[in-house]
Amino acid sequence: MTKINQAVGRDAPNNAADVNTVHALLAPFGRVRSSRDLQCETLATQIEEFQCRFVGLSRPDGRVDPGGRTLAKLVNPGGGPFFPLAMLPTESYRTGMKQFGWGRGKVKNKYKRVHAGCDLYCPNRTPVFAVADGEVVRKPKPFYGGAYDLLVFHPSLGLTVRYAEIKKPRLAKGSTVLAGQRIGAVTRCRFWEEDTEEWRYLRPMLHLEVYEGGLGNPKGDKKLPVIGNPKAKNLGQLLSTRRHNNLKNPTSYLDRWRSLLPKVYC
Repeated sequence: MTKINQAVGRDAPNNAADVNTVHALLAPFGRVRSSRDLQCETLATQIEEFQCRFVGLSRPDGRVDPGGRTLAKLVNPGGGPFFPLAMLPTESYRTGMKQFGWGRGKVKNKYKRVHAGCDLYCPNRTPVFAVADGEVVRKPKPFYGGAYDLLVFHPSLGLTVRYAEIKKPRLAKGSTVLAGQRIGAVTRCRFWEEDTEEWRYLRPMLHLEVYEGGLGNPKGDKKLPVIGNPKAKNLGQLLSTRRHNNLKNPTSYLDRWRSLLPKVYC
């Protein structure tokens, strides 16, 4: 894992270990020189050049901050698309209740709705990464069980991705994210059990949904044929996902993205 403890560059603490880390990250980009001749080959100037050419900052500040966009681009310079985790999930997202379309909310052996995404099981606090460059559609909202979601539009993919069951992200509506940028961390949903008077925790996971198109939120209620336990009575019937009509099955996207895992940094 690549890590810096404090900022490096202009008006930064510039601890020796952090400076060495940033130097090593900049090395593959050479002197990061633009067409104009640099008068001063300071680290801050090199960072500024990197920010102009590779991060796309119109007002580069010449510093690398922990968890910032410049560090994200240094660690994961490729354009993606990346898998949303730096590890493959501990169980397949293609089977059982983790898969898209599985029946949920079973009452008297009948399902009430359909699973709208894929669940990627992983350890608690696992970092979550943007699959591609994008823009946050709206401020993070509560998902359930104390967890939040983040809705990001990725123009290069033509998709809006919902990253859910994560800790509340520090990203506002309109924030831009880079491919491979850390945007959150998985958290455990919890519920209060009245019978036992104890908290019940669900397995930690990233719940991922994919929508076709951009920032618009088309009206409607997507209905899909339900799959699930063979003992259920209404398998194959069209049930609500409680989602918009542009909902897509994320399985094929995850199958492609899993070949490129982002590197962890902080």
